[in-house]
Amino acid sequence: MKKALLFSTLLFVSAACSRNNDVAPTLASEVAGTYLTNGFLDILCIALPANQMPAVTLTPETEAAVTLTYLRQYPTAQSQTLTHLQLTRLADKSIQLTQQGQVLGTVQTDRAFNTNGMERQALVLRVQTNANPQTAITFTGAKE
Repeated sequence: MKKALLFSTLLFVSAACSRNNDVAPTLASEVAGTYLTNGFLDILCIALPANQMPAVTLTPETEAAVTLTYLRQYPTAQSQTLTHLQLTRLADKSIQLTQQGQVLGTVQTDRAFNTNGMERQALVLRVQTNANPQTAITFTGAKE
């Protein structure tokens, strides 16, 4: 009986003192990925065919910074890259993207729609830059 009690105590102590190998996700790894849009998510894209929809890719730089790559297909193929976007979690659990103190957008779990109109829950990225009209980005898309 003493051996069983001693063994169970040893097992309990070793389990309680073991290192926790769980890795908490960083803000950058949480939002990293490709975001696609369609006419249901972004009214500005309603007239575009599926193969000409814009897309955004967020690539982690550090734990709290990402690079945003915006790929536009229409009217001409064009790619824009914004680097060193800082990520901040807000009180409503959304993640805010800022660059040099200017808020560029948010990422949050929200309703999203597939290309066929089916509703689902997904991470939704909303970006609005107020640069000159030639390089301004307006995008709403859901994570793939």
